[in-house]
Amino acid sequence: YIESLRAIFRCWETGEKLNYHGKYYNFSLMTPEFSPGPQGLPMPPIAMAAVGPLMLKTAARVADSVRLHGFATRDYLEKVVRPVLAQELEAAGKSFEHFEVTGGGFVATGPDAATVKEEVEKVRYRVAFYGSTPAYRGVFDLHGVGDLGIRLTEMSKQGKWGEMAALIPDDLLD
Repeated sequence: YIESLRAIFRCWETGEKLNYHGKYYNFSLMTPEFSPGPQGLPMPPIAMAAVGPLMLKTAARVADSVRLHGFATRDYLEKVVRPVLAQELEAAGKSFEHFEVTGGGFVATGPDAATVKEEVEKVRYRVAFYGSTPAYRGVFDLHGVGDLGIRLTEMSKQGKWGEMAALIPDDLLD
């Protein structure tokens, strides 16, 4: 998909005939009505969202940046995300100098303590919700609470969405 976007952007900027044939996408028609024409600007950077190692590796190989999911802790960023990206960027002949990493983490804020407390509970729910997703289990595993993720997954399958947040202790939330 990213390769096809780059081909389309090149077609717009250079006027070259669109002729992209990939494994999943084929693009060979660019009508004047669909092309903004040359803009005289650098090619737009392409970002990918990622949580787990496979998507992180893919982003490092083919994208210009990665957008981390909110369900990522500083430890996960430092111990999993950064090493995976570093290895894959090096293999692709790229570096962090020209690769942007943004996102990660949830924030609870507000004009007063009562509002912040309400927002913290919303974050607690989000941690439980995303923690129930098996593909995101690596974050919990890193923090030694992979079993919590398994339990949350089971609760989600039972439709116990409203009860899941109560399983997220304050220390994990912090």
